Amino acid sequence: MPPAIPPRSPLPLRPVPVAAGAATERWALGALLAGISCFGVLIVQYVGTYAAAMFLAPLPVLVLLRPRAFAGGLRQDFLLLVYPALAIASSLWSVTPGWTLWASTELLGTMITGIAVAHCIPFRSVLSGTLLALILVALGSLAVNADAGGGALAHGAGLFGSKNQLGTAVAFLMMIAYVVATNRQASGPLLRFGALISLPLAAAMVIRSQSLGAVLCLLIALAALYILRWIGRRQPKARRALLT
Repeated sequence: MPPAIPPRSPLPLRPVPVAAGAATERWALGALLAGISCFGVLIVQYVGTYAAAMFLAPLPVLVLLRPRAFAGGLRQDFLLLVYPALAIASSLWSVTPGWTLWASTELLGTMITGIAVAHCIPFRSVLSGTLLALILVALGSLAVNADAGGGALAHGAGLFGSKNQLGTAVAFLMMIAYVVATNRQASGPLLRFGALISLPLAAAMVIRSQSLGAVLCLLIALAALYILRWIGRRQPKARRALLT
């Protein structure tokens, strides 16, 4: 009697190959759109309504270019729209209904734009665009401080309404620059070079801002990034043990 043939497994015995470049997907236009949106958020106090329009501007482009990804993002993260919807409904009993409706609608647009950026643009492109926006804001703040007198690294607020906000922005710049500079797959050599140049500049601006909260958050975040990178280099069993 011939030996029984084992049933065929429905799952492949070998991993399905991933298309080349999928893990390091980049989208130049997406990086530009993410940078425009981030730059609008950062300068909203200095420019006002025009900055809000700049933040919302990438939304129609992303909807037209990647409608399926945008629709999928809305379905997945629809709970994020509950709060703005309640804020819009509150205009019915608000003391200042016109202003409440305007601000709530702007909040709804902000949430939808964030969902579009998160689901339509690859992460590495978002990282590149955010880094470029933060570099521009840092250089603009240096120019504003220099124009006010006392030098570019003077104890000033730059493009922001307060020194704490300036310190927080350049702290984010230093964190993202560290990630880009230490990861060859995060971006191209030109952007990594810009990240390396940004590191000492951001460190000096954080110190000159004299924002204790920004300095503490930066130190904690950099320590966490270093620990996570160290854990990522361990063997799988060691990683699981360290993370648990």
